[in-house]
Amino acid sequence: MKRGIDTNQMKTGGLPTRAPIAAGQLALDTTDYDERATMRAWENFLSDAPKCARDPVQVRSLIHESWYRSATGGINAQGVEAPLNSNRDEIEYLTRANAELLSAARRPFASLGPLLEGTGAMLVLADSDGVLIEAIGDKKTLHDGMDIHLAIGGKWNEGAVGTNGIGTALWTGEPIFVHAAEHFCAGIKGWTCAGAPIRDPLDGKIIGVVDLSGYSPIFRPHNTALVAATARQIEKALAEQQQEQRTRLLEAFISSAPGYRGKDGLVIVDHRGRTIFCNNVPNGETTEVTDGPIEPGRGRWLMNLPASGSDSDLAEALPAHLRSCHITPLKLDGNLSGAALV
Repeated sequence: MKRGIDTNQMKTGGLPTRAPIAAGQLALDTTDYDERATMRAWENFLSDAPKCARDPVQVRSLIHESWYRSATGGINAQGVEAPLNSNRDEIEYLTRANAELLSAARRPFASLGPLLEGTGAMLVLADSDGVLIEAIGDKKTLHDGMDIHLAIGGKWNEGAVGTNGIGTALWTGEPIFVHAAEHFCAGIKGWTCAGAPIRDPLDGKIIGVVDLSGYSPIFRPHNTALVAATARQIEKALAEQQQEQRTRLLEAFISSAPGYRGKDGLVIVDHRGRTIFCNNVPNGETTEVTDGPIEPGRGRWLMNLPASGSDSDLAEALPAHLRSCHITPLKLDGNLSGAALV
C-alpha cells in the first residue's frame, strides 16, 4: 500500500457496486458514490422502514438489506460507538480461545503493519462473533478508533452495531466494503471499512474477519482485494497448523497404542472433537448423534472433549452408539489435544 493517500479521492466518488459473486470470489464494478443521496436514502429509510423494506432505495442492495436487518434488530441508528468489553480477564480469555487464529495472522499482520503507518489505515482481526482481538496500523487512526471502540474488545457484529465492514462480512460470508454514509449508525459514518471472512480450512466455518478501516478518504476499490488476500494468507497458515497437528496426533497415537491392528477402524479427533483422520470405518457408520447416520469424514464434529481428559470422562463424552469403542486421550506438549477411537 502506498503512503500519502489522496484525501480528495472521495470528493468525486468512485465506489464499486455489489454484483452477484460466488463464495470466496470478488467482483467489483465502479460507479459514482453520492454522499448526499446516500444520507437522504438513510434518512428516508429511518422515517419509513417498513415501506423502504419493500421499495428500492438509492443504495446498493447489500447495504439496503443490512439496514433492514439493523432496524428490525433494534440497533440505535443514532449510535456513536460499538459495545466494548475492556475487562482484562475477558480479553485474556478471548486471546486463549482464538490462539490458533492469532498465530495464523501473526505473519501477514507483521508484514503489513509497517506499511500502514502514515496511510490513515488500520488493519484489525475479529473473531467469529465480530469481537476485535488484534489491531495494527497507523498510530493516529488506532488512537481515533478508540472513540468508536474500534479496538481490542470492541464488538462489531451487525447485531451489536448494525451495518459495517466486519459485521456485514460475517453475515454475507463474502469480502465486502461499507463506506461512509452506508454505515447504519450515525456515529461511524465518517469511516470506511473493507472486511473479508476467514474460514476454517477443516470444516469451512467462518472463524473470523480481517478488516481494513480508516476515515472515509482512505477508500480505494482495491481495499477489498487487500483484505481478501490477507484472509487467504491466514487460511493457508491455519491449514499448515492443522496439518502439523494431524501429523503429531497420529504420532502420539502410534506411540500410545502398540496393540492397534491395521484392520481395526480408527478415528482421530482434534481438540474440538472434529474428525481429522479416519481409516477402515465402514460407510454408514455414524459419527454424529444429532443428524443421524452419516459417513465419517474430515471436519465432522464427533464429540466434546472433557477438560479433565480422563479415560472415564472421555468414554462418557462419546455418543451413545460409539461407547463400545476404545478411546485414548492424545496429548501434545502436556495438553489434551485430541483423542483416538478404535
